[in-house]
Amino acid sequence: ARLRTIATLKCLGAPERLVFATYVIQLAALALLGVGVGLAIGAALPFIAQSAIADILPVRARVALYVGPLTTAAGFGLLVSLLFALLPLMRARGVPAATLMRGAVVEQGRLAWRDALLVAAVALALAAFTVFTAESRRIAAYFVLGSVGAFIAFPVVARMLMWAAARVGKPRLAALRLALANLHRPGAPTPIVMLSLGLGLTVLVATALIEGNLREQITKRIPTDAPAFFFVDIQSSQIDAFEKAIAAIPGSGAIEKVPSLRGRIVKIGGKPVSEIAVPSDARWAVEGDRGVTYSATPPAGSRIVAGEWWPADYRGPQLISFDENLARQFGLGLGDTITVNVLGRDIEAKISSLRRIEWTTLAINFVFVYSPGTLDRAPHTFLATVKSTPEAEDAIFKAVTEQFPNVTVVRIRDAVETAAGVLGNIGLASRVIGFLSILAGVLVLAGAMLATQRRRVHEAVVMKVLGATRGRIAGTFAWEFAFLGLATAVAALGVGTLGAYLVVRRLMNLDWTFLPVVAVAVALGAMALTLAFGLAGTLAALRQRPLALLRNE
Repeated sequence: ARLRTIATLKCLGAPERLVFATYVIQLAALALLGVGVGLAIGAALPFIAQSAIADILPVRARVALYVGPLTTAAGFGLLVSLLFALLPLMRARGVPAATLMRGAVVEQGRLAWRDALLVAAVALALAAFTVFTAESRRIAAYFVLGSVGAFIAFPVVARMLMWAAARVGKPRLAALRLALANLHRPGAPTPIVMLSLGLGLTVLVATALIEGNLREQITKRIPTDAPAFFFVDIQSSQIDAFEKAIAAIPGSGAIEKVPSLRGRIVKIGGKPVSEIAVPSDARWAVEGDRGVTYSATPPAGSRIVAGEWWPADYRGPQLISFDENLARQFGLGLGDTITVNVLGRDIEAKISSLRRIEWTTLAINFVFVYSPGTLDRAPHTFLATVKSTPEAEDAIFKAVTEQFPNVTVVRIRDAVETAAGVLGNIGLASRVIGFLSILAGVLVLAGAMLATQRRRVHEAVVMKVLGATRGRIAGTFAWEFAFLGLATAVAALGVGTLGAYLVVRRLMNLDWTFLPVVAVAVALGAMALTLAFGLAGTLAALRQRPLALLRNE
């Protein structure tokens, strides 16, 4: 409909610049209206859902109108609207009016260099806006790169599908032969269908796999011999009595204890922290106090990957064993120094080894482990873990809370269940975002189907005139959309799995597990969506009377 209007304006003498400006203003007005409605709904939802989510959130939500996030959302809405409106308008304004009026298939040629520069400028503005408004610019940059990759991957897969459909030969089944022809014919909606549905499915696959891997880490990677309790802030004067009280309880097991102090990083590599651009992912380590300890032997649950541990009887200059991942983010290596303020005293230590810490073992571990000789003379408390049988847990909990009221007790089972519950809520929110992405893709898909509906009606009428039954016509379109759905699912599964893998392995530094159930669900969901929308349009085409259409041909 828009193409015919543009053609009419051109036939009446309207210059290309006027046509372009007219539709840009129209789309800008629609974008502003859409952004305004979206902001109003988005701002109101927290107030509406406040009571419903109060029991789900681990902390009390402070619901208010925050101008910053609303401004960011408005910026995204306007930039995305501008970017996706420019491309079709620029392509349509350069097509002759006669071609548009005939409704012929318009080949998408290259944009003029000025148009290409304008589109590139808007795309770069959107990418920069994404990165510079994000809390973690590194993650935002990865997201932008992944989005660009997805926008490239789906059209490429669509072109590969069209190429394969054109060269697969001529199957004996007529419906299948026509379906393959529809996939690669001029004006086929194959690329836009795969892109619109594929992006949403990719988000859904990635979020589902990330959530599944996190759940796997929390609930299934905990060792069977994990401690039952963590005990925090045991005073030095209490440690002997604490060990005796635990040992007296039937069913209690091994006790592991380590000295614990609090310290704050003040210098990294000899430079004050305030003068160093600490990466956002490592900022937690320099904001506030961190736990530190000293030890003559390497702690369990970690592995030295660089350097050597000091001798058990070491009493030389202060050394430190550092977490490998944090050292990499700080830009530190063996021989570099780090200064930590402990109890008001700056302690500079040389890094003698780097450790890879396996936090999932639930053994007591610290990012900073000092050599003995300095901290062992400072006042400190103890951190302890206790293993026990399930039957003895209540008795241990009661004994410690009654005899040592200052000690904080953390029951591992409760902590894991709480973490799993929070993770489940995060996963639910992620799936909602994924489904919203699919809904947006479905709206685009519906638009694509409407744009090709006239051609489909024409094809159905011609096939009716040539003697095709309704069943054969419906079968033809069903085969076409089944191929589209399957190809979209496979592409989304590949792109989403790659994105989830990079997030889990590179950003979270966790082990990766592929979850095949997600693959089956995505494939079935994609095929169901494409079949549903495709057949809905087909039914409308089948109801069309041939005479009414052919009279106007």
